[in-house]
Amino acid sequence: MRSLQSTCFMLAVVFAAPMLTAQEKGIDGRVRSAVKGAVPSLLSLYHDLHRHPEISFQEEKTGEKLAARLRALGFEVETKIGGFGVVGVFRNGAGPTVMLRTDTDALPIKEETGLPFASVETTVDEDGKTVPTMHARGHDMHMTIWSGAAKVLVAMKDAWSGTLVLIGQPAEERGAVAGPHVLIALYNLRDCHAVYLLKGQGITKMDLMEYVSHGGLEDEDYDVDANEDGEEYEDDFESDGGPGVDGDE
Repeated sequence: MRSLQSTCFMLAVVFAAPMLTAQEKGIDGRVRSAVKGAVPSLLSLYHDLHRHPEISFQEEKTGEKLAARLRALGFEVETKIGGFGVVGVFRNGAGPTVMLRTDTDALPIKEETGLPFASVETTVDEDGKTVPTMHARGHDMHMTIWSGAAKVLVAMKDAWSGTLVLIGQPAEERGAVAGPHVLIALYNLRDCHAVYLLKGQGITKMDLMEYVSHGGLEDEDYDVDANEDGEEYEDDFESDGGPGVDGDE
């Protein structure tokens, strides 16, 4: 619990820093208090996500859980992007746009931890084979911290001004291209003032939203328009309308 609490605190402070108003620069104590209050519900989420993992291209229920949390906080939410991707946008007046991304998929691995909330789930993979599922690379913790940062920042919205963009990226373990491409295209992420990734190595800040694959960033900065799947998803999304992000806010 201490690790979750300290990480949520660090992330909330780092994530909010570009948007803090001048009189709120010394808000560490307030953030710590908000994080401490959020920990019980975050632990419950973590246990649920760990107990019910979904492998790449099957993250439907996971996406629904994340989306429900964001909606409850007042985010504009769009789901099933590039598969089962989730995007939440929280507008809080004029100011910088800051994005936080988490990965959402699990692995086809049998859990043998003996934890009381261990996964005993199985699924049928793309080859028709029944496989066990487990969050073995920390994506369940990433999603929990992501949710915690959102909860804390919304609770403290009087202390900052700008736009929050929260992204749940599906199929990260498989290096799926369509999801990141569509997220870039639809949400103008190149115009974000700061982009943060929750990864195995911790919190990483990016100046551009590059294609995210397992374990790091590829050198190439992908062009969405060159991807057929991305164009198809983009057309489908635009026909329905969606929250979007204005980089000038």
